[in-house]
Amino acid sequence: MSANQSSDTLALDGAGRLYTLWSDEAGLPVLAWSANRGHTWSQPVRITPAGVVQAVLPSLTVAADGRIGVSYYGTTDKQVWTGFMAISADGTRPQPEFATPAVTPPGAPLMPEPCCWASGPQEYTAARWAPDGSLWAAFAATTAKGDARGIMGHLVPVGGKRGQ
Repeated sequence: MSANQSSDTLALDGAGRLYTLWSDEAGLPVLAWSANRGHTWSQPVRITPAGVVQAVLPSLTVAADGRIGVSYYGTTDKQVWTGFMAISADGTRPQPEFATPAVTPPGAPLMPEPCCWASGPQEYTAARWAPDGSLWAAFAATTAKGDARGIMGHLVPVGGKRGQ
């Protein structure tokens, strides 16, 4: 992964587990974690839903209780890109589950043209936990014409897990 294709990709939870996120050989974000300060790591797990064929600019955030939140730009055709958010309450299991919605409706991508970086980084995403336990993500994109647009995504916790 080149330096301009990642945002926040390291995080710690309250138990001292270290999490990292990177793009695999297919250009899709994968997550791994370590319970011993990086001496050994879990098997990498892809976090994208079926149909996403490439993703860029992943941003990772982990709550104190171990909930994982991720934001990234993804594409199903390598032509148009939208923001995605992923959330997991069981990220340290061998097969964690991630709920992963798009932040814009079908047919309304954030970048309606092939992606990006021809003239430097012009896109950004950041994921953060709110005090109420919900996940927020910000997405900003500059179009080929130089117009900028942004959107916020918000995922509400399920199953009663709240707070950091």
